[in-house]
Amino acid sequence: MFALLGMKSLKLVLLPLVALLLASCYETKQEITLNPDGTGKMRLESSFQNVNIGNQDASPEEALQAAVGRIVNDSKGVDVWDDVSFKQLDDGRIHFAGTAYFKKIEAVEIPNLGMFDFK
Repeated sequence: MFALLGMKSLKLVLLPLVALLLASCYETKQEITLNPDGTGKMRLESSFQNVNIGNQDASPEEALQAAVGRIVNDSKGVDVWDDVSFKQLDDGRIHFAGTAYFKKIEAVEIPNLGMFDFK
């Protein structure tokens, strides 16, 4: 069947399927403390399935550290992360917890884990 589809068509079929699968794999809790001046902090706890498409040769520990590194390093609008912890759960998902401090909540973007748009 896939031989009949071009690569572009295959991507159009698989992307929504992957998105649907990923949507059911996340459990996230966000607790936000917002100060009157707009600064604040966000306590974030999330359990999610790591989809490691790029480096299939990475060990589970390397994949775990890379996934957490993406969360911390690719976050926008976060001045400081504190109290960060992570572990691999028995079911293979990753559990991440941390507190993000920010100056403007509308500038906060946390890749794959931020469930709200504060604009």
